[in-house]
Amino acid sequence: FFFASTMSPKRRACPITIDGVTYDVSAWVGHHPGGADIIENYRNRDATDVFMVMHSEEAHAKLKRMPIMEPSSPDTPVAPKPKRDEPQEDFRKLRKEMIAKGMFEANPLWYLYKTTTTVGLMAVSIFLTAYLQWYYTAALILGVCYQQLGWLSHDYCHHQVFKNRSLNNSCGIVFGNVLQGYSVTWWKDRHNGHHAATNVQGHDPDIDNLPVLAWSPEDVKNAGPKVRKLIQYQQYYFIPTIASLRFIWCLQSILSVRSYKDEKRNLYYKQQYTKEAIGLALHWILKAIFYFTCMPGFFTGITCFLISEMLGGFGIAIVVFLNHYPLEKVSDDIWDGHGFSAGQIHETMNIQKGLITDWVFGGLNYQIEHHLWPTMPRHNLTAASIEVEKLCKKHNLPYRAPPPLQGVGVLLDFMGKIAKMAAVPV
Repeated sequence: FFFASTMSPKRRACPITIDGVTYDVSAWVGHHPGGADIIENYRNRDATDVFMVMHSEEAHAKLKRMPIMEPSSPDTPVAPKPKRDEPQEDFRKLRKEMIAKGMFEANPLWYLYKTTTTVGLMAVSIFLTAYLQWYYTAALILGVCYQQLGWLSHDYCHHQVFKNRSLNNSCGIVFGNVLQGYSVTWWKDRHNGHHAATNVQGHDPDIDNLPVLAWSPEDVKNAGPKVRKLIQYQQYYFIPTIASLRFIWCLQSILSVRSYKDEKRNLYYKQQYTKEAIGLALHWILKAIFYFTCMPGFFTGITCFLISEMLGGFGIAIVVFLNHYPLEKVSDDIWDGHGFSAGQIHETMNIQKGLITDWVFGGLNYQIEHHLWPTMPRHNLTAASIEVEKLCKKHNLPYRAPPPLQGVGVLLDFMGKIAKMAAVPV
C-alpha cells in the first residue's frame, strides 16, 4: 500500500536484486532507517545476503510490496551470469542451522545481567564521587563505564536483544544519547554503511579518516602536500589521537542531530529529531549537574572529566581500529568478486578469545562472526566462532585471531607502511 501510493513516475529507479528478483526501491530510499547511502551503495547490485542478515521480518514483508522490475525494462540492470558460490552457500546453510538451534534468540537473563552491571559502573562512580570523594578512582571507573556502554548500545542498536525493533531503538536512545552523548541515528548511518561495504573504498565511511589518518595507497594519493607530511608520522601519534575520539563523536552527534531538524533527504531521520535532541540535551544537563555539584573545585572537575572522557574514547577506539583497519582496503569489483560472507572474512580480523578479552572487547573480538550475522546476540558468538573457523578452513579463507597486543602491533605496522608511502616525493 505505502509504495503503491508514493511511487512517482518521475522518480529515478533504484534497482536492487534480492534472491534473483530485481526491485525498484526508490520509494524507500528517503525513509530507510539505515540511511539512503547504504541503499545507493547497492544500486544495480545483488544485495541478497546483506539484506537477509540485517533486516527484520517486517522489512521482508515491505520488500514484497515494492515494484518488481521486468527484465525488459531499460532501467533493469543486466544480470551477470550466475556462478556457484560454494562458500556463500555454506554460510547460508550454517545461518539456517543456527537459527534452528535458537542462536539468534537473546537470553533475557544474560542481557539483564549485562545491562545492570554496565549501568552499575556509572552508579558506583557517582557514589565514590559524591559520598567518598574518591574523585580520580571514580573517573577511571566512569571511563570504563563509557566503554562498556558503547558495547551495550551496540547490542541494542543491532537488534540483538529484543524482537521488537522499536524497543531496541528506545533502549539505544537511553544508553547511547542520554548516558553517552552519542546520537543513535548518527551512529547507525555510519555503522550500517560500514557493515554493508566493509573496507570498500568510497563506500565504507569508517575508513574515511583524512586528513588525520590514511589507510590505503588511495588515501595517500588523495592527500595534499601538507596532509602527506602529517601522515608520515601517523603510527606515532595514533595512540594519543584516539584518546580524543569521544569528544569528536559527541560533537559529530550534536551537529548531526541539529541537521535532522531540516532533513529533506531522509524523512526517517527528520522524525527522530525530537527524541534524539532531548536525549543529547539530557546527557549534557545531567553531566553538568554532576560536575558542578560533586566536584570540590575546577581543577579536580576538569581533570576527572578529561580522564573519564579520554579513557572511554580510547577503550572503544582501540577495539574498533584493531578489527578492520590493518587489512587491505578494496575496490568495488574486488568486494563483488568475493561475495558477501567471504568479503567480510577477508576484511575482518578477530582477537583471541578469552574471558577477560570477551569482556573488554564487548564481544567484538568475534568481529568476523558479528559481521556475518550482526543480529546474533553477543553471548552466542563464541559458539558460532567454532563453526565459522571450520568453514574458513574448508574454503581456504583467512581466519585471523591474534592476541590483543600482537593485534596492536599488526595495526601500527600497517600504519607505518602507509606512512612510508606518504614520505615518497610526488
